Amino acid sequence: SAGTLVALADRLDSLVGTFAMGHIPTGTKDPYALRRAALGIIRMLIANKITDPLTSLFGLAVDGFGEQFADRKDELVEQLEDFFSVRLKTYLGENRDPELVEAVMTAGFDILPDLVGRLEALEALRKRADYETLIVAFRRVINITKDHEVGKFDVSLLTQQEEKNLFEKFRATEQDVVRSIDEQNYVSALELLTELRPSIDSYFDKVMVMDKDPNIKANRLAMLRLIGETFLKIADFTRLSTQ
Repeated sequence: SAGTLVALADRLDSLVGTFAMGHIPTGTKDPYALRRAALGIIRMLIANKITDPLTSLFGLAVDGFGEQFADRKDELVEQLEDFFSVRLKTYLGENRDPELVEAVMTAGFDILPDLVGRLEALEALRKRADYETLIVAFRRVINITKDHEVGKFDVSLLTQQEEKNLFEKFRATEQDVVRSIDEQNYVSALELLTELRPSIDSYFDKVMVMDKDPNIKANRLAMLRLIGETFLKIADFTRLSTQ
C-alpha cells in the first residue's frame, strides 16, 4: 500500500541520514533507535512480500539526499548491509533455528521474501527421515572444491561411469531446479536436488576426484563446482551440522 511505502521510505531516509553523520550504533548504545527502525523495515518487507533488493533500497535512499552523500554511496550501502545482516539474523533467529538462518543468509539475503522462502524450504527438508544423509552429500559436493581454483568443465573428459551418471542426473534436473528457483519455489527445488543423492554417494564411493592426471582432476572439480553452485543458490549446506 501507499502508506507502507511512505513509512518504508521515511525509515530508510532517517537511517541513511543518521549513518551518514557517523551515528552508527555500537554495543548497547543506540540513541537514535536505529535498530528498531531497521527491524521495522525488515518486518514491512517480509509482511508485504516486497521483493526490491535491500541494496537497491539503500541506494535509492542515499540518492534521495541528492549530491550530499553521492561520493559515499557505496560505503553507506555497505555499512547498512552489515547493520541489517545482524538485525536480520537476530529477528529470524528468535523463532527459527539459528543454524538454518545462518545457512540461508550465507547464500544471500538481499531479497527478504526470497530469504524467508529458502528458510522455510530448509525447515521442510529437515523433517525428512533422510535429512542428515542428504546434508552430508550436499556438503561433500560444496566442500571439496572450496580451496581450489576451478576452470571450465568439459563433458568429453568424463571417464568413469559414476561421474557420467552423476552429470547426466544433474543435467536432467538442472533446468527444473533453475525454474523452481526462479519461481521462488524452493521446496520443489530442494526436492529435485535430493534426487541427486544416490548418484553423489556412488560418485564419492568410486571416483577419485584428486586424480593424478591434472586435467582429469581439474575437470572433476569443475563438475562438482557446477553442481555445488546450484545448491548454494538456496543455502550454504556446509553451515549445517549432522550428528
